[in-house]
Amino acid sequence: MPEPVCITYFTDPLCPWCWAFEPQWRRLRTEFAAGIRWRYRMGGLLSGWDRYHDPVNEVHNPGQMALQWREVGALTGTPIDLSIWRTADAPSSSYPACLAVKAAESFGPAVSETYLRRVRGGHARGA
Repeated sequence: MPEPVCITYFTDPLCPWCWAFEPQWRRLRTEFAAGIRWRYRMGGLLSGWDRYHDPVNEVHNPGQMALQWREVGALTGTPIDLSIWRTADAPSSSYPACLAVKAAESFGPAVSETYLRRVRGGHARGA
């Protein structure tokens, strides 16, 4: 039997594109389970609003991030709950979520996977 292919998956729990990719990612892992291994690398895309600048999408604050999430949801058909960006305590960084996923890895891959899924699942309506 050939050696499994190792996939390094770069992701960020607050990235709407990563959330939209989740069904395809699960399908890939299910269909090729015996032939692949994977590891997560957290992107930490949002270190803080004072340093964050997305010139392509013109995102500079939480309100604009909500618009970006809405656009991703509309383009992909992925249910995304925008309310996280419409509160006074909107995330100021994705670093804490990234660190928490990496900390969950110390309890094993199943715990890490469950934690990452739950963090991402909080973005879905009804999750």
